Amino acid sequence: MDELDEARRELADLTEWWKTEPPREVRDVQRIIDVAREASEKAEHANPFTRGWLRHAAERTAAEQSQLLKQTAPWLENTTIPATYAEANAFRTNASKATLDHMRKPYEDRVRRLNRSRFNERIKQRLAENIEKAKTTHEPIPQPHHRHSR
Repeated sequence: MDELDEARRELADLTEWWKTEPPREVRDVQRIIDVAREASEKAEHANPFTRGWLRHAAERTAAEQSQLLKQTAPWLENTTIPATYAEANAFRTNASKATLDHMRKPYEDRVRRLNRSRFNERIKQRLAENIEKAKTTHEPIPQPHHRHSR
């Protein structure tokens, strides 16, 4: 197995493993958001007499947790946790996905780099073969096909 195949398999294995056991970074992001999400859920389910006070508390909690999230996950473009439960829930999903994408990026970059390297090697090999062929025969060197616009 060559390095590219190994890199592809490693990426596939990690992707599969992370479906059942997310990396620590994802769990950290989720825990931070969950604190704000739970405060907003509590406010939404409160009785009318305490709902207003709990909404303000949920907004404060969301602001505090947003600051913690900004420090913990600088790769996230948006670290402002919404103060409503439904929005915080959607935010959690998006932040988890963005964090997984961030974690996967070095592995994807490695596969892309190795794939490009393999492609370049094949091109070099074909070019060398065509040059050698031209030296030993009197056939013209094959030219790449280009589309011409009319």
